[in-house]
Amino acid sequence: MSTTFHGNPQLKAEILSKINNHAAAGTLIPTPFAWRDGKGSVVGCAIESDDLSLWVSNLGLPKFLALLIDAIATNQPSREQAIDAGRRSIDAIPVGADLEQVSGKFIVGLLQQTEALPQLAALRQKAIALQQQLLDGMNVEPAQWREARREAMALSDGLAPKSREALLSQALEASLWNTASSPTAVSDMLRPWAALYGLRTLEEWGWTADDEANVHARLKEMHDRFFKDNPDSKGTVFQHYAKEYPQEEERLRERIKVERNGTAEGYSAALNLLLAIVGNNSQVVAS
Repeated sequence: MSTTFHGNPQLKAEILSKINNHAAAGTLIPTPFAWRDGKGSVVGCAIESDDLSLWVSNLGLPKFLALLIDAIATNQPSREQAIDAGRRSIDAIPVGADLEQVSGKFIVGLLQQTEALPQLAALRQKAIALQQQLLDGMNVEPAQWREARREAMALSDGLAPKSREALLSQALEASLWNTASSPTAVSDMLRPWAALYGLRTLEEWGWTADDEANVHARLKEMHDRFFKDNPDSKGTVFQHYAKEYPQEEERLRERIKVERNGTAEGYSAALNLLLAIVGNNSQVVAS
């Protein structure tokens, strides 16, 4: 059984030193997993390679965690906060620990923090129950996961795109995987889960479905007026929108900022959950 940092505190210290050095040099770029020309994401800088298998073989860390750390860092409001999130995530990992159950605990934690919308409440409980079965050491057959995902897809039919129901349905579908066979499931689930924060923030700010529909109508109008029959027209639909409807365009800019900040709050909440699980609930294996 592989344990974190192969039980070697010096290896963890070296990884943190790489993160700090790349951050100071400006070569740590908040982005999904990447490494190229001496620059990369948090995890890319940690292993200084674009071969994610090295995260597993050289550090004894699970692949899902690499993707999750980079996803959380990428969606922080600033580069400084992204670097801090990545550093804190790695620093929280105990040396010589077994992280096998962290992914399941993280998924269950996210599910428990989601709204129990009536039409999706039963599926949410099913997802929690299936993940809990794995955490309790019981087997969940692949057919059970497939059946639950089909149920999630059926429930998502007819839901308004980007609605609260649609985002929760996407998160539920992503949660219905055994992460041992699908290391992307955790970060795939987090994406719509965090987007729910952005949607809620927008609603609290006062943005409505009518506002959204109006923007789409205005942009279509700009396209039809300036580009449809004139492909060589200068500028963009957004530039024409700003000129023709400056107050609306200014409010749209603010709407984008509000949603981005709300979504970042979701990723920050996910970071806090990850730190709590990794720091407090990971079993250190005796040597």
